[in-house]
Amino acid sequence: MLCSAWGACALALWAAAVVVWDARTLRLPNALVLPAVPAVWGAAVVCGHAEAILGGILWWAAIALPALRRGRRLVGAGDAKLALVCGCLANWDHPVGVWIAMGVAGVVGLGWAAVARAGKVPFGPAMVAGTVAALLVCPGL
Repeated sequence: MLCSAWGACALALWAAAVVVWDARTLRLPNALVLPAVPAVWGAAVVCGHAEAILGGILWWAAIALPALRRGRRLVGAGDAKLALVCGCLANWDHPVGVWIAMGVAGVVGLGWAAVARAGKVPFGPAMVAGTVAALLVCPGL
């Protein structure tokens, strides 16, 4: 997907839709997130970056497993599915990318929560921001 300019443009449009949808509704619908998982993972394999998939699994585990252990939802299921995509993309060029993305997403999410002072804030936009930051810090796409 990132192997070409068309893939990068499609990814940018999808990411914009994710950010807008989550910011407006506090939900990430399956119709928007689920098709991206096999698309991005397939692109990783085709483009010779199969190891990037481990980043998606890592970010998913970092989100989903604590929520399962505590028995309550810390983030939504859509965020966990989005982690499968964002983690893969952040890990595309360098293994440290997923760690950068998770760190930036955490800071952006906490900052948004502090400014909004609301009970719930969307985490999808923070995840996309973290992924973009990782792609900028780990160039070579």
